[in-house]
Amino acid sequence: MKGEVQISIRTVSTIKGGKRFSDARFSADGQSIVTRCQTGFERWNAKTGERLVVLRQDDPDVKAFTSTALHEIGCDGFDETTAKAVGNRFNGWADLVTISPNRRYVAFGSKAGDLGVVDIEQNLPMILHGHTTSMNNHIHQNSITALLFDSSSSYLVSMADEDDAPLLWDLSAKGEDRTWNNKRAIQILPSIKLNEATPAGIDTIQFNPIAPELVTTHRVTETAVVWEIVRQP
Repeated sequence: MKGEVQISIRTVSTIKGGKRFSDARFSADGQSIVTRCQTGFERWNAKTGERLVVLRQDDPDVKAFTSTALHEIGCDGFDETTAKAVGNRFNGWADLVTISPNRRYVAFGSKAGDLGVVDIEQNLPMILHGHTTSMNNHIHQNSITALLFDSSSSYLVSMADEDDAPLLWDLSAKGEDRTWNNKRAIQILPSIKLNEATPAGIDTIQFNPIAPELVTTHRVTETAVVWEIVRQP
């Protein structure tokens, strides 16, 4: 892969509204956060965490929020070129398929806990290992429940049942040579275990559409947190 760059995350702001957020997302311009709870939608300053305004249902960011809510997870519709490039490399085991915005990567997840990416540009399968939990001294793979690319197609977030540990993957990270279906593949490890960055469990997570940032929600602390992804050579 591309080198030895390390990534980390740092807190930009913490949003506290005295209520539990069911979800939080960046606005279309990436400058504010829209939160949803039982009482409705609110807008917050992404840099300071300051409450800005209660939003109406006809606000464009609210409409975008609700219209995409049911379509985050699933097959994003292969075009002919992508379908041909991916082929049957993962032997049809995938229950969840997501294509990166630049259509270079296709991510696969399964109920059995398998996770992989095909780099179409390099014609290279990438094996991603990291979602496991220990029960009765046995290691179990967890069902992959969400796959999310950032807008630059540089990063992937994966979430799985039971382990409560969303993983952030740097798709340019150096990996180890492996074999997949008798073909060369690369195995990479997660760059960041997001639950280690916060004492509160993460319930939802979304990327900034403009900048290398994330927003997470936390049921226990009734907060939403904005994080910046920092690259360090």
